[in-house]
Parts: sequence; C-alpha cells; structure tokens
Amino acid sequence: MTDLVTTTAALPLAEQWRFAETVSASSILPRAYRDDPGAVLVAVNLGAAMGLAPAESLYRIHVIEGKPSASAELIATNVRRAGHRLRVQGDDQSARAEIVRADDPDFVYTATWTIEKARAAGLSTKDVWKKYASAMLKARAITECARTACPEALYGVTYTEEEAREAAPAEPARRESAADVLAAGELVPDATEPTITPDQLRALHASFGEFGIATRDDGLAYASQVIGRMVGSTKELTKPEASAVIDNLKRDIANLPVAEAEPEADEVAP
Repeated sequence: MTDLVTTTAALPLAEQWRFAETVSASSILPRAYRDDPGAVLVAVNLGAAMGLAPAESLYRIHVIEGKPSASAELIATNVRRAGHRLRVQGDDQSARAEIVRADDPDFVYTATWTIEKARAAGLSTKDVWKKYASAMLKARAITECARTACPEALYGVTYTEEEAREAAPAEPARRESAADVLAAGELVPDATEPTITPDQLRALHASFGEFGIATRDDGLAYASQVIGRMVGSTKELTKPEASAVIDNLKRDIANLPVAEAEPEADEVAP
C-alpha cells in the first residue's frame, strides 16, 4: 500500500473532506466525481480498503445511480488478493470462470457465459460486445462466479459498470443534440484533459508485450476494462487513464507465475 493511501485514509474526517472538495474541482476527474466531494470521499476510502491509491480509485471505481461498481479486472484482483484461486478461459463464443476458495479447496465454483446467453439477455447487439465479445464474456463469467464464491472479498462492489447500468432505472426518452451526447461524457473524455504522453505510450505497449497481450484488440479491451470506457486507440487515453492502465499492467505482470528453471543436464564424460 502506498504512502498516499495510508496518509489519506488516516486523515481526520474534516481534512479528508477538504481533500475531496479540492480533488472534485479538478477537470481531469471522471465526470461522475466532478463537483461531488461526497462521491470522491467514498470512492477514495473504498479504494484504500482495496489497496488502491486515491487517484487510481477514482478511475477504477465507477458510481452508477449512487452505487459503486468496478471493472471485472478489479473484481478478479480482489478475489486473488483474498487468497482464492481464480482461473478464466474462453473465446468469442464462450467463457468459463472457476474459483476455489482458500478455506474450501475441495469445491470448485464455476460460471459460464456463452454468446447465446448474451444474445438472450439483449447484450450481443451492443457495439462493445460486437467488438470485444471475448473480453465481455470473460468479464461476465468472472463477476458472476465471484458474487457466488466469495462476496466478502469484493468489499460490496459486486457489479461491473455495464451490469450496474443495466440495473439502473431507465430515464424518460428525450431528443438529444450532438452537444448533449458530448456533454454526457460517456464516450468522449473532456477536451481539456491532458492526453497520453509519448513516454507513457511506449511504456504502455512495452507492458502489453511483457504481459503477453499480442493483439491490438486485446490491448484495447484490457485498457477499456481498467478505465471503464471503451477506447478505439491507445492514443485516446488521457494522461491519468494511461497511468492507471500502466500501473495495473505492472501489478498483473508482478503476479504472473514464475517459470521454474529447467535443471541442467549432467555432463557426460566422453
């Protein structure tokens, strides 16, 4: 846990509130947190419990209708941090997640999501599902399995942003102008936000390679899961978003299993 996490969480409530007020005035925050210090305070402290830095919390925890949600990647991280074993496999047709609890190693919790199941739920026609079916199926399998197997490891944040939006009450239909769509900030970040730097771009692609992400689509799907919005290019990332993705990749790389060195063959005398 970083010093910033420890310091912020340990501050008296009045000082935490002043911190949240200052941060919420920033234009580079996700729109849900701007001018809402209460939401900032809750997200930062919730993230601190998960071991996240304050800035990271505001990009990996999303507030939908007043309820926190998280990326499937963050939910998977919390499952593993609690000591449980998580395995995920799949493709663009189906995905299966398995969790074995640390305190009950003889039972395997499973969840499977297929493209047929997504179609029946009305999900497969969404643009994100058309482009990233494999990533979305894996995300659904992970969160469904985690909610059943180890809800106590999720800190009450049990749904992804997409799932939370599905559960939110629908707003009355109204005509929207192009300005309305841009102002909503769902797909387009604020134009005033600093964009990814050349150094960040190089570090990002190097980390993708080190983690084993070999295709453009897989890289974009990974980044989209971390920041909570879909991106069509890594150059669309803002500077804080790029930092969040790179930091997340570093953690995932550090958690990769270390391959055991093969024993050297004994030399045979001629």
